[in-house]
Amino acid sequence: MKIGQRLGRALQRAGMSQREIADRAKMEESTVSKIITGTTASPFFATIEKIVRAAGITWGELFDEPPVLRQHPGVVDADARPDEP
Repeated sequence: MKIGQRLGRALQRAGMSQREIADRAKMEESTVSKIITGTTASPFFATIEKIVRAAGITWGELFDEPPVLRQHPGVVDADARPDEP
């Protein structure tokens, strides 16, 4: 899957329009559209980064990685069972 397709899917999941992303990223809506539709086949990394940040998504979400659950140090997992003697 190409980066534009991934961006399009991520924006759909985030419930954001191309116009909204363009406004937040301070770029033309046509630029966002061209990337998502694949008209711009090799967009600059910085442009993709602006879109990712404007959408409030992570690179992992862009590539469909499951979210990482982080646990604070010292927090005990309620399901963890201590070793029995």
